[in-house]
Amino acid sequence: MAYWRVDDVDVVMARPLDLGAAPHEPPRDHGPFRAGAVRDPCGDVLGVLAGRG
Repeated sequence: MAYWRVDDVDVVMARPLDLGAAPHEPPRDHGPFRAGAVRDPCGDVLGVLAGRG
């Protein structure tokens, strides 16, 4: 799965979830990064990643 780099994982993931996407991987910290992913209604997965400070 590919990840898009964003400034704030939680903010970016909230929008597709509000529009009907399902959580695929809840936002969580991975070392120096925070990442998460959503699955759209067609089954496509969008991953997002941000540095933690």
